[in-house]
Amino acid sequence: MKVSVIIATIGDPHLVRTIDNLRENANDELEFIVINDGGKTLDPIDDVTIIRNASQKGRRVSINNAAAMATGDYIFILDSHCSMTKDWDIKLAKSAGRLNIAYSVIRDMTPDTWEYRPGWYGHVRINMDYTEKWWRRKDPEFCEVEEESIAFTGCAWMISRKRFWQLKGYDESLGKYGWDGPEWALKTWFNKGRVILRTDVICGHIFGTNDKASMYPCEMIPKEQYVKYMKDRYEGKFIDGLIERFAPVPDWTEKVNVKRLEKPVGQKIKREIKVNRIDESITKNAEGVVIKKVIEYFEYIHTDNGNGPSEAEIAKKYGPKAKKVREEVWELKEGKLQKVA
Repeated sequence: MKVSVIIATIGDPHLVRTIDNLRENANDELEFIVINDGGKTLDPIDDVTIIRNASQKGRRVSINNAAAMATGDYIFILDSHCSMTKDWDIKLAKSAGRLNIAYSVIRDMTPDTWEYRPGWYGHVRINMDYTEKWWRRKDPEFCEVEEESIAFTGCAWMISRKRFWQLKGYDESLGKYGWDGPEWALKTWFNKGRVILRTDVICGHIFGTNDKASMYPCEMIPKEQYVKYMKDRYEGKFIDGLIERFAPVPDWTEKVNVKRLEKPVGQKIKREIKVNRIDESITKNAEGVVIKKVIEYFEYIHTDNGNGPSEAEIAKKYGPKAKKVREEVWELKEGKLQKVA
């Protein structure tokens, strides 16, 4: 198996260290294609193809051009200030498969020593304006090796090369920089794929580089242009179905997951409001170690003729009356919490 690593950069001083780290921790064959998007000329790097745009063309155009040159079975798109853990390539490729996008846990790194700072970033959700947001959907100890996620950030992700072009690559009409994670996430879900968080792979990432405008100047998409683009494609049935798959999702319908189905019944409108609730209980031993965790999922469906209370009022009134539909039980075994039911 061969992975084509594509890195778009604007004169990042961490580029060579990033490439060295990926080579050191990969299990199989790699090729590197670096796009210098309008930055100063880079020194040659052994066995790395470097493309220089004389003027800034943007991340979407640059990565599409690099992908057209790639020869790997998979494409791995990475920022130029990152590290990856051992066997990152074969683990992400296994989860990406034919149709999916696979990405890793993200940890903030110090720019000098590349040591991890506190914090763990995994699941990503979509805000109601279609921008992405980190989402503490589960604590790390309760995650499976593969976790579905609504979206991902664009700093480290893998897709098969064939699938990249089946989905027609980046949409260059959207703009130069910004929000490529949600763009690719919804495009993948909409075309029968999944977004998979691989929790046993960590990408160390130097945060805050976007704030250094003088070092990494780039032209971001105007937000209103991006929001219109996404709503024109996904607003309605599709996004409702995706949100329901991950319910409850914060910020959708006043921080309560509610799905509204309206259909004619004679001359009347039938409205169904679904309210979801999650309860968690934890048991600790005398030393304060969590030895058991139970997660209970509840659901209530309210029906009226369309003239009833607001969705928020329904959630407040009927949420406590919701019936349990399933539960997960986690127990401490061999020093680690494991799902037993």
